[in-house]
Amino acid sequence: MTNDMRSGEVPKSAEIVIVGGGLSGGLVAERLVNAGFQCVMLEAGRRWSAVDFPLPELLQGQLFWNNGMEFTDDGRMVVLRGKCVGGSSVVNQALLDTAPEQTQERWAARTGIEWLGDGTLSQVASALLDSGRFAHTVIPHAANNGNAQRFVAGMQANGWQARQLHRAQGDCRWQEGGNCIECLGGCPRRSKQSALETTIARAEAGGLRVVSEVDVDRLRETAGGITLSVRHRDRRRELRARSVVLAAGAIGTTAILLRSGYRSALPALGQQFFVHPQFNSVARYDTPVDGHVGAFQSVASDEPRFAAQGFKLECIALPRSVMALTLPRSGQPEGCLPDYRHWAGAEASIRDTEPGRIVVTARGGTRLVKRLSPADVAKRDAARKAIADIFRAAGAREIVHGWASLSVHPMGGAALGTDRRTSVVGPDFRLHGARRIHVCDVSLFPDAIGCNPGLTVMCLAERAADEFLAQDRRAHA
Repeated sequence: MTNDMRSGEVPKSAEIVIVGGGLSGGLVAERLVNAGFQCVMLEAGRRWSAVDFPLPELLQGQLFWNNGMEFTDDGRMVVLRGKCVGGSSVVNQALLDTAPEQTQERWAARTGIEWLGDGTLSQVASALLDSGRFAHTVIPHAANNGNAQRFVAGMQANGWQARQLHRAQGDCRWQEGGNCIECLGGCPRRSKQSALETTIARAEAGGLRVVSEVDVDRLRETAGGITLSVRHRDRRRELRARSVVLAAGAIGTTAILLRSGYRSALPALGQQFFVHPQFNSVARYDTPVDGHVGAFQSVASDEPRFAAQGFKLECIALPRSVMALTLPRSGQPEGCLPDYRHWAGAEASIRDTEPGRIVVTARGGTRLVKRLSPADVAKRDAARKAIADIFRAAGAREIVHGWASLSVHPMGGAALGTDRRTSVVGPDFRLHGARRIHVCDVSLFPDAIGCNPGLTVMCLAERAADEFLAQDRRAHA
């Protein structure tokens, strides 16, 4: 279905409503549809497809909340989250990392949920990767472009370890030397294994109804089910459901629950908000780098000394528009374009330990309260020094550290746990005190995971689907 095709109206009733059309929503939808449930998915964004993703890159803000300009309340950090059918899986880098063992153990201790720390998440991750439900590959060394080659050379010169990245992708044009940086605005070749191309597509074939451009304002649980108040293309509607699965992401799910008045009963709602602050750096070389050609991102640090300091590094090619904002040139984007091919890029991502908050405003919007703590600043500075050492060792002539921080990993706000005073959702993935409201997305994270969260999000969604089906079997036994 292309962007100009209407996805129908919001029905008056449904058996199961899934709010959010990203990684977690798509996986749960597929599982529940396969089990015979009648499901409706409500997605706030529009529906795009491989044939009509917006180009050029300056138009790609349409795929994000607030056109990709969602700031924390102090204006110092940009938070990027997808707003389209498929969610952030359409615009992210599709990296697949298993939650570190120390993270799993920390989560179990923090939440009181034993299975978070006994290796279950790693087992679920392995099962997902082996299931054949989506394609994935470790990018081979032969695919490293000029940017990655310089990054690896700089790492080796400093005695640091690097690794090839594991991505959810099928046959990809980088294997032919093509330009794959455009996949950050939606993969036009249907190679990236987004929810749009995998779980949602299969669930729709099994009967899932997807309604796009629907904003869920609030919900209310009664003895007979759930009533959702929604806006569909500026028309207000009410929808009745037997059960609701919230999969709208850290900010979306938390905001719906806050607007619905659950903060008074659940004081942890909106708390424990983390973002993995990221910082871009670039370096100019005498010879062309061409980081935008081929596999635009293929290598990351695998250095225990970096992990111990709370950061990781990845080489990444920056789109021209982002490069223009990073370089302190004349202020005109054209200032960096003539020598764009000579610039290499790298990013530092830190595991933040000082939580922020998600707040709902009087008008129902969201305010993201998040600061860099002194410890975060120290991690950033250590990461930047390491990046500079890498660039210099590989022969860079000029190094520039970007002025802005950003996040593509908003996490938390409705944390898992056994204690309703310090958590929002129980081990059964139901909202504390609710019978029919389930949560299955990254809002469940108790703190910052310290790696790309995508695979762990899918693991939690898989567990949530298992629990939902088990609850249904018990109810009808």
